[in-house]
Parts: sequence; structure tokens; C-alpha cells
Amino acid sequence: MDIIISGTSRGIGFATAKAALEHGRHRVIGISRTDAGVEDLQEIAKKAGKNATFHYLEANLGEENYAAALNRQLEVISFSPEILINNAGALIKKDFADFNKSDFEYIFRMNFWSAFFLIQNVLPHLKEGSHIVNISSMGGYQGSAKFNGLSMYAAAKAAIANLSESLAEEFKDKKISVNALCPGAVQTEMLTEAFPGFKAPVTPDEMGHFIFNFALESGKIMNGKVIPLSLSNP
Repeated sequence: MDIIISGTSRGIGFATAKAALEHGRHRVIGISRTDAGVEDLQEIAKKAGKNATFHYLEANLGEENYAAALNRQLEVISFSPEILINNAGALIKKDFADFNKSDFEYIFRMNFWSAFFLIQNVLPHLKEGSHIVNISSMGGYQGSAKFNGLSMYAAAKAAIANLSESLAEEFKDKKISVNALCPGAVQTEMLTEAFPGFKAPVTPDEMGHFIFNFALESGKIMNGKVIPLSLSNP
């Protein structure tokens, strides 16, 4: 199966790509702003078997100007995606009163526009039965606990959850499923940077395996769902 995953340079995105490659049967295109992790993922693919390959596309997902490069890569390697996982994101921890327009635009560009543009670019290539999985957050899940300094991050993640519900209806006739997952705290570099010293109960590998298996299997049985992934009640 051909799979596109955004934000594969580290954290949950890297772990999700790793889980897909370790299956030994999938080709993965990883899209991110840097080539961090590329050699590791290519080595994982090599060890997994001849049917597992990892391809990298460097792109700023918050902008539209990578579409031509993506289309070229899909054509050159005869890549026909059936799963799209929108994982790329960014976090600024700052009091609401201190947020400026530049901060706001950055947060929404990386957490919302990145998925918006990638879905638009990949949609013409998706087959019937394909599955789009958007990674939101418990911070964007309605009724969940909220945290000081994360108001704009939570708002952007809520927007991607709402978009997922809307696109599930819009793509229904194309037989393309769209769901959103809302992870709670995962022990990533991004979490550590925002909350130094905090110990999350879930590792990136654990979350990556869950996301990959969900993307692989759940599009057949659910559509338009926003699913909290947390060890406690919202």
C-alpha cells in the first residue's frame, strides 16, 4: 500500500512512518521541512523487506508551492496513495495577551493550513476506499481540559477536527473516509520544549503504531469521527 505522512522528521510522524515501514509491505512518502530522520527511516525500510520503501519530499507544508514537486514525485515512482496521514504541526506556548499576528498565522499555518493544502494536493490521486487521517489533539477536543498558554494551538487543532467532519461528508460520494485522532500527552520533543520536566504516559512509538493501524483498518468501518486518545476522561 502507498502511504503519505507529513511531519516525519521526528516525534509522532517519525514513529508512524516507522510503524508502516516495519510492516514490510508499504511504500511511504514522508513530507517535512527538514531531512532529519530520513536516513533512519530508509534503513528501517531496507531491513523490513524489498516491498518497504521510504521516499522523502522536503516542503514547507504551510505554503502551497510544493504541489508541483509532489506531483512529479508521485509520477516518477508510480505512487498511488491510499492513506494520507496529516501529522505535521507546531506549538507556541504563550499567554493569549502576548500573542501577535505573526504567532497566530504561524500556528494556523502549521496546524491547519498544512493539512488543508496537502489534502487538496493529494485528493486527485486518491483511490476509492482511501483513508485520510488528520492528527488533531486533546487540546482541540470539545469538552477536554485546557492548558494555559495553548489557546491558539487548541483553536487550530479544533479547526482541523471540524474540517475532518466536514470533509467526511463532502468526500462520501468519492468513497474516501476522513477521520481525526486527538492524542493526549505523548513524550515528544515538542511536548518537552513546551513543558520541561513533564513525563507523558505514552511514547511516540506507542502512538505511532496506533495511528498507523487505525489508518490501515478503520477507514472501512468509520467516517467523520473525531476520536480522543487519552488515558483519562476529557
